[in-house]
Amino acid sequence: MQQPLTFTDEVIALDEEVAQLRVQLAQKLRQQNKQLQQLLDRFTDLAKHL
Repeated sequence: MQQPLTFTDEVIALDEEVAQLRVQLAQKLRQQNKQLQQLLDRFTDLAKHL
């Protein structure tokens, strides 16, 4: 049977999870920024031809 985590172990585990979530969020934001930039570039190109 597994022993319950100590308070310190829980804090360490939560810190690691937060760090992983920050990395995932940064990756998602970079992806979304790239997509938005592509849309903006297309819109700008269309506007130039009007």
